Amino acid sequence: MNINETCHFIYVCPVCFGTYTTGFSLFRLSDRKPYRFRCADSVCGSACAEIKKLNDGKYRISAQCPYCGETHSRTISGSELWTADSASLCCPAFGIKLFLYGGDLDKLSHELEESALDADETAGPDELFIAPGTDPILAEILMIFDRMCSEHSVNCVCGSSDIKFDYENNDILIICSRCGRKKAFAATKDNLLRLMNASEVIIGG
Repeated sequence: MNINETCHFIYVCPVCFGTYTTGFSLFRLSDRKPYRFRCADSVCGSACAEIKKLNDGKYRISAQCPYCGETHSRTISGSELWTADSASLCCPAFGIKLFLYGGDLDKLSHELEESALDADETAGPDELFIAPGTDPILAEILMIFDRMCSEHSVNCVCGSSDIKFDYENNDILIICSRCGRKKAFAATKDNLLRLMNASEVIIGG
């Protein structure tokens, strides 16, 4: 049995959807104090996940989920933590990997990308899916638009509130499903602040 000299961890921020990587040796978790993983973004800094060594020598991993809003946990053996090439904690509702760990960092990164692609493909046409690693400002704008659409606050001059979204470079395209009119919305901090104070968005207005 080969023990990984370094165990790598990749985790997803439940607030800004950023993905972050860290790694350390088994001696870092030799006591019973939990190790907490936080968002590395200086503005966000949210709690993301934690790992704690239990009295029986096993480890409990917990991660906050940005998709269903729950905290997911699993208990693993020390041998799994320190010998696996790649393993993960997933959201059972969406199937996406939230917290990955193992000795092969390239494999972990690839599995996170594959997990995000699979979740995006299985999302319904009216479901908003924000992939891990999405620019935080873009993610925040998309979530605000999603809320405004549910409140019928995004409308077209043709009278329709049947709206869909697409990406183009760093712009969000707001598209009327009835007439096809489009409005480009750049994912910038200034536009995020404007949107937070807006009561309605009109396509073609």
